[in-house]
Amino acid sequence: MTVPDDPGLARLLDEAAVRAEATIARLRVVTALVFGGALVVFALAPTVIGRAAAPRWQMLTAAVTLVGYLAVAVASLRLSVPGRFRSWMSFVFVGLDASLLGGGLVAGYLQSGLPSSFGAVFPAIWLAPLVLAFGTLRYDVRVQVFALVAILAAIAVAAMCAPMHVEGAPLDSVIPLLGVPPALVRLTILAMAGIVLVIAVRRSRNLLLRAITETRARSNLTRFLPRQVVEAIAAAGDETLRRGRRQRAAILFIDIRGFTRRSELLAPDAIGPFLGEFRQRVTREIEARGGLIEKFLGDGILAVFGVPQVRGDDPARALDAARAVLAEIARWPAEIGGERSPVAVGIGAHFGEVFAGTIGDETRLEFTVIGDTVNVAARLQEMTKEHGTTILASTAIVEAAGESGHARWLRLPPHPIRGREAPIDLFALAA
Repeated sequence: MTVPDDPGLARLLDEAAVRAEATIARLRVVTALVFGGALVVFALAPTVIGRAAAPRWQMLTAAVTLVGYLAVAVASLRLSVPGRFRSWMSFVFVGLDASLLGGGLVAGYLQSGLPSSFGAVFPAIWLAPLVLAFGTLRYDVRVQVFALVAILAAIAVAAMCAPMHVEGAPLDSVIPLLGVPPALVRLTILAMAGIVLVIAVRRSRNLLLRAITETRARSNLTRFLPRQVVEAIAAAGDETLRRGRRQRAAILFIDIRGFTRRSELLAPDAIGPFLGEFRQRVTREIEARGGLIEKFLGDGILAVFGVPQVRGDDPARALDAARAVLAEIARWPAEIGGERSPVAVGIGAHFGEVFAGTIGDETRLEFTVIGDTVNVAARLQEMTKEHGTTILASTAIVEAAGESGHARWLRLPPHPIRGREAPIDLFALAA
């Protein structure tokens, strides 16, 4: 089965696979106990009702098969739990089911002396539909195909173990297999298969309803939260980002230079498309390097690296994205009044601790990244004008990115930051 690209759906199917295997394990236990009880009844019934007892070999074969089946059931029940179950185990369990079916047929052929053409009269072969019914509880077509192939192979191998030719009419061996006890075994197997199919339909319906509910919930979240954050919440299955957390992150604050003047020259109906294209160009470069657009602020953009997933190279990717944004904007001479007018931006970059999480309720939910690190990045963006540079970065982010010795950066003397008591060391992007 192809793994879905949607992490939320992939998680849902993984959870469903574990629950399905656990359900099948419990059904194996129930099946073994039901047939074990039936075996005892069939063994005692002849003495009660005065009928001929079933052949000893038939009872012995059934008992050995049930003991083996119960062992498989207990093993699968212990392994079918989150954290312990692996997808390949389903193939092993199916293989064991098919092996037990084949073993029961082989014992029947050898002990009865019947040829392979009489295989349908053995109750063991009727386990085949039950094993296939178990497969409908799973959500992996590969396992079901494997089950079909394994069962057919087990039946074929067992048939090859049967006597090739039997002299005379084998009715004396066939009649016991057509009696009441074997017939009740067949009916019981069919009833169990029917119950399994009912459970399969119910589970499929529940999974569908759960998928619809989660899809609606994610759709509602996407109205307020960035796509990457919603996917992270769905993939991880936890509420850390929803509640909020403190972490280190790299922040870029990007702003269009001279937007007030530009908006005066643009027609009112052209301002929206201009900002839309600006946001598309910047978003493409930010997201290509693993960044997240935290919010759009008129002609400004706040981008963060390290949310929802923290990476060791967040500062380096942030600075690379800042330079990529400059290059992209430089290739975009926007049109004003029929003439081409270059667009310029200023970028402030900083790295440090932030609070990342959602604020609000179901009617008004907002994902935000706040803290002194964000404030400093915003101040640095404002200071790019007075320093005559396109990117102004703190020492914290340049050193964390391993670029402090690179010729592209010019070290500036400590500079006071509005709202902070102590000045900070800065780097300006070299022209």
